[in-house]
Amino acid sequence: MALYGLGAGWSADETRGTLSAYFFVLGLVAVPSLGWPSVPGPVLIAMAVAAVAGDVLGRLLSRRVGTRVVRRSVLTLTAAGGALTLAHAVW
Repeated sequence: MALYGLGAGWSADETRGTLSAYFFVLGLVAVPSLGWPSVPGPVLIAMAVAAVAGDVLGRLLSRRVGTRVVRRSVLTLTAAGGALTLAHAVW
């Protein structure tokens, strides 16, 4: 999605909104497909709190961070995620 947004010339606001919706729907599909995660309740609560805190922090920072920084950050995180996925598949 990040690479598609880059190719389509999306602004930071368009990228943010699209990726938020995409990952929300992906999460909704993953739980029924893969089953509920078998982690302790406190860990799930910590994850939910971290997700909300990240959303709030992201909204606050979005007014102060330029488009170029957002684009580089998204592409860097995308590349890191791809590299980790590949490394996990190989090992």
